[in-house]
Amino acid sequence: MSCIDVVREEIKKRDSALPVGGATQINDSTLFVTFFDYSIDSVSEKWVIFGCDCELVYFDDEKPYK
Repeated sequence: MSCIDVVREEIKKRDSALPVGGATQINDSTLFVTFFDYSIDSVSEKWVIFGCDCELVYFDDEKPYK
């Protein structure tokens, strides 16, 4: 499973889907994702950080660093 698949699974838990082009890679371990979140009926933007072996370490609205 690739790291983007891990993000897709997390988004799928919200009965939503990651659209094509919905993920922007910031660096080796950080993504910024945008998707329509059907659980809140709105567009969501999330910061994602991966650990080793694509372990999901952070998945939240707030930017994890400045």
